[in-house]
Amino acid sequence: MRRSISLALSALIVLSSAAPVAVAQSQEELRQLAFMQREMDRQRRAYEARLDALLAANEQLSARVDQITQLVSAPSQNTSIAEARGAETEARYAAAALIVDGAPEEQRAAELLASGDVRGGFALLEQAAAQGADSAAERWRRLGALAYEADVQTALRAYSEAARLSPNDPDTLTRLCVLQSRTANLAGARQTCAAALRVAVRDKDRLQALIATDAVYSLTGEHSASEAISGEIRTLARSVFEAEPSIDSMGNLLNILTLQLMTDAGLGNIDAVLVRAGEIAALAQEDIPGVDPATRDARLLRSDMVLAAAYAHMTDPSRMLGAFEESIAILREVAVEHPNHTLTQMRLWDRHNGRAGIYQLMGDTAAALREYDEAERIARAMFDSDPTDSAKAIILISTVLMSMQSRFSDPAAIEDGRARLADVDARLAALAAADREHAMFEVMYAFVHAMVGIIDEVRRMQGVSLDHDPRAMIEEARAVMAPHLESGRVPPEMRPLWTQLEMLIRMMPAEASPGDASP
Repeated sequence: MRRSISLALSALIVLSSAAPVAVAQSQEELRQLAFMQREMDRQRRAYEARLDALLAANEQLSARVDQITQLVSAPSQNTSIAEARGAETEARYAAAALIVDGAPEEQRAAELLASGDVRGGFALLEQAAAQGADSAAERWRRLGALAYEADVQTALRAYSEAARLSPNDPDTLTRLCVLQSRTANLAGARQTCAAALRVAVRDKDRLQALIATDAVYSLTGEHSASEAISGEIRTLARSVFEAEPSIDSMGNLLNILTLQLMTDAGLGNIDAVLVRAGEIAALAQEDIPGVDPATRDARLLRSDMVLAAAYAHMTDPSRMLGAFEESIAILREVAVEHPNHTLTQMRLWDRHNGRAGIYQLMGDTAAALREYDEAERIARAMFDSDPTDSAKAIILISTVLMSMQSRFSDPAAIEDGRARLADVDARLAALAAADREHAMFEVMYAFVHAMVGIIDEVRRMQGVSLDHDPRAMIEEARAVMAPHLESGRVPPEMRPLWTQLEMLIRMMPAEASPGDASP
């Protein structure tokens, strides 16, 4: 211990003696970095202005860009308005750049994407980026932007290459950090976020890097580290919004305040909840210059604000139900005008689930089931629109499982819920068999298969005669899951679910009672 302290003091003395030189060097590096960032921003703004002008002048070009953007943009269930808009905007510019300025192979890739062959288009873009010496980093960034929501592994490879070629671009590093988090590489995500923070000169870049860092802390359970940066995140979000009022910056600020509100609510800190709810209510009164409040994204943001501010009344279920209804009414209007907009459907799904939870707390099981059924209808429609989208599959799974909580008191309802889950089980089994390259569907299949087994075991203990062994189903699921657990390929969003499932399995009796044995 004494030696460790001595070494630490020695290191501190060395660092102190070198401090003046280090400070001077770091200041010069910061000046150079700031100049480079300003120049990159100037070039990017000029390029984006040219693309915007071309799109405005050419309806056919704009339609093709919209078609590609819609095919590759599918935000996950927790995506904020700002995040979804950011990903969609980047994808849109990338698609336009391919069509307008892309090399011949990139333009062929754009045609494949527009025709619906997303994987073929990505493969051709990856080949072109690997072979192209000129503007290679930009080519990789375009591919990463297009694949960001549609194909995480491709996006990860693309942004890894872009970061290697342009290690001082904070946006590239932050996007890479997010992708590493989504693919369970938390150690890599931590290092990449730290690199993004080192090169982030502007408030906007530092804010995004801090948000990504906070997400890593959430996944690793480092709540004290998250709390340590939460104040700076809120300050920067407010500063960015005041400097550049927009739907994106307001969405970021709302998302941050809402997350803090929910954290305080979970800790039982009602005073802090009221403070955050007041900030959100005040934010809802802000005007955004040049933004029509009737636009789709403005109304989506309004829907989120209504609900976030309502948490000031979290002890009053009737007022909370009213806020959910107001939020749903706004979303329904948007859904009529934009029926294929994924983020709107996800918001509607989320609101119906939220209302179901309130009804459950109020003891109104019938009303809760009605809300869960509507949420499941929306989830199934999203899943049916693209069965290969793992995020939509997770939404469907979670919806069916949540509704099961309201069904266990009624044997007929259990049968209905079990049938719905078994249907999802069969569909996931087919998806897992068709796509052995990625772990996600196989992991989800194992989870749902085990859940069906647990529900059947409950039914058997209730005296229902079964023609199969539920425990064999559970062991089959665990055998499928085992290699993924050992290799660390379990996606972050599935880890908590699998941990809870294992707890359920351990709580089951070692043997079924004699009166409950199945044939």
